Amino acid sequence: MPQNSPIKTLSELKGKRIAVTKGAGVHYLLIAALQSVGLRINDVQPAYLTPADGRAAFASGNVDAADAAIWQAPA
Repeated sequence: MPQNSPIKTLSELKGKRIAVTKGAGVHYLLIAALQSVGLRINDVQPAYLTPADGRAAFASGNVDAADAAIWQAPA
């Protein structure tokens, strides 16, 4: 997330829209991360997108968080 994001902890993802690639390893990592703070996947709004689409949705502000950073090399 950007440094200026109001979201600072995993628990603050509750109710937020998260871009994630369905069925990919990062999907399961998201589920595990949410469980680690007592949340379930139903506590967030998953937006099932490809990594490229997830990155674009995040960059444009259409989602609050994205797994796309895992798939992309640093700029």
